[in-house]
Amino acid sequence: GVVLKDEEAMNVCMRIHELSGHPNQKEMDSQLPRFVFIQRKQALTTAITKKCNFCRCKYNTGPIVKQSPVNVQKIKLDIKVHYDEGAAERRFDIVPHGLDSKAIDNYVKTTIDILKKYGKWKEPVFSPHAALARQSSVSLIY
Repeated sequence: GVVLKDEEAMNVCMRIHELSGHPNQKEMDSQLPRFVFIQRKQALTTAITKKCNFCRCKYNTGPIVKQSPVNVQKIKLDIKVHYDEGAAERRFDIVPHGLDSKAIDNYVKTTIDILKKYGKWKEPVFSPHAALARQSSVSLIY
């Protein structure tokens, strides 16, 4: 696993949240310790699920929207850290394994369509880099 600083933790964990198909808080609590070491894990996962527009809209809709097709226990992520001494920053490469990205994209698209149909969708998903999160490799620079 990777030890994250406080300022890195939210953004890296948001990427993991998006890559794994927007799991709920309980699933995130069980998933994160396998990949990263962070302080105040429960507070962070609560903040992620509250900040994620997709999850907020989905939660407020109730049983109309089905759960994510991803089993978070089977997800494997390779997280590589590259340190640039000149700029004094770390870059994280997050590569998912065992995920069907087409199934996740289809689930997100279908869910957004349902939320729009019921007038529950509000743009955007929590970051301007949401499309990047669904690619096979994501680099974050801090």
